Amino acid sequence: NALIVGTIKELYFIKDYETRIKFFNDCDVVCVPYKESFATCFPKIHDDVNKTIHWLPQGYDIDFLYKNFYQEERTDAFFSYIAPHPPRRANTEQYTNFLSQKFNIPLIRKDLTKLHHNQWHNFISLFSKSTFCINLDPEPQFGQQGIQSSILGVINIGGVNDSHFNLWPKTCHNNLNHLTNFIEKCLDNPEYRFTIMQESFEKASQIYSFEAVKNKFIQI
Repeated sequence: NALIVGTIKELYFIKDYETRIKFFNDCDVVCVPYKESFATCFPKIHDDVNKTIHWLPQGYDIDFLYKNFYQEERTDAFFSYIAPHPPRRANTEQYTNFLSQKFNIPLIRKDLTKLHHNQWHNFISLFSKSTFCINLDPEPQFGQQGIQSSILGVINIGGVNDSHFNLWPKTCHNNLNHLTNFIEKCLDNPEYRFTIMQESFEKASQIYSFEAVKNKFIQI
């Protein structure tokens, strides 16, 4: 009496759209980790799939990440990374360079185009030393980096990933003037910055923790 639950990790459809629709229709339950962007990218999908499509976020071990990588003491630094998929880079590098010069704050940059041993651990260890993550990803992907930013107390700047709308409502866009003004406000007002970080961490726990995802799955 087992139920077959179908889901996907990335927005990109494997093989073709019709194959994925058939897969969904053959399953008993369909869950996707995207709250808003899924229907935006595939406007006909709710009509083509013969059952309700449920929002079920990917779970994160928040306690593990916080315990092993959160850094209490750190100096201001901008972090950016070079994504393996070129369209997702947009003008992140150029904007991060601009911010570093404007505010006289060092930048940390990680190139992810070349795979190497222990890459995730090295990435997180480097990333957690920063205070702002610049990520102007124009694609409405899931947004793992936005979640990791929330957990590790790094303010996410820019990008329209799905998690950004849930965790970073003030910066889930790529309007550079607005983003720059927001950063300046955070630098000038530590209490405001702490409030933004705290609210994002609490939302991450409420939405993406293992317990939260398990409870949501049971309700489905």
